[in-house]
Amino acid sequence: EILARTGVLAATSAPAPTSIAKTAKTLWQQGVLWPDLEISLRRAALGLLLGLSVGIVTGVLGGFLRTGEYLFNGVVQIFNTIPILAVLPIMIVWFGIDELPKVLIIAFGAAIPMYLNLFSAIRGVDQRLIEMTRTTGAGTWRLVSRVLVPGALPGFLVGLRFAFAYSILGLVAAETVNANQGLGYLITQGQTYLQTNQVFVGLVIYSILGLAADQLVRT
Repeated sequence: EILARTGVLAATSAPAPTSIAKTAKTLWQQGVLWPDLEISLRRAALGLLLGLSVGIVTGVLGGFLRTGEYLFNGVVQIFNTIPILAVLPIMIVWFGIDELPKVLIIAFGAAIPMYLNLFSAIRGVDQRLIEMTRTTGAGTWRLVSRVLVPGALPGFLVGLRFAFAYSILGLVAAETVNANQGLGYLITQGQTYLQTNQVFVGLVIYSILGLAADQLVRT
């Protein structure tokens, strides 16, 4: 704030925080900010729901069943090395430039960390607890509900934190390419017309969404 007001930082490259706040207020009053924020939240929610569903189902199958590990683990490890931005072009080729590829990119970002952490958490449950439970004559359901699920829960929550974070990254990637709505579109428009304040408004909102998601899971 001080550097911007004293002219050390040019307003065209690093505007003052108060200036960014005023721009956000103006965009909101003009009815520009809320529609873009709403569409971004909808995309993020749909993509996150799809990604978590896929990640949890495959993570549970891979963690509990050797067959599931053979089916999913290698594929997910390969996908884990592919950047989200590298997947975006093929998504556009396959599904066009409508909402579907954007939602799938967000889902891709959420599913991978969810699977990896859940799979690792299930496989990392103390084997001595499992053996002790079996020696008492407990059935499969009791073993799963009393030992495996509580034991894997911390790893699941870590995966959930990463899934939220990577879904935000997926949202940013999806909205900065061939988007005509959303926060990414707002940022792109600001870049095109050299409206740096508008670019920072979008960045700040992305940051707030990421922090809020992380705090939710931490709580």
